Amino acid sequence: MIKAVLLSALILVPTAAYAVQPPIRSRPGGACRLEASKRVASEPNPKGLSRRALARQIWQDCMKRPR
Repeated sequence: MIKAVLLSALILVPTAAYAVQPPIRSRPGGACRLEASKRVASEPNPKGLSRRALARQIWQDCMKRPR
């Protein structure tokens, strides 16, 4: 019983994490999403934002840059 619960948690938790993200609509959007996911762990966070909010801020800054 416990193994079944743990196994279902291992399957459902990663699936739920991917379901939160909207689909990538453009090449720059995908590049910025990748940049945000790489920088979110090392980026300074003086405002105390959540990791998701910080990643969104990094993504928005990236999208504003001229290509």
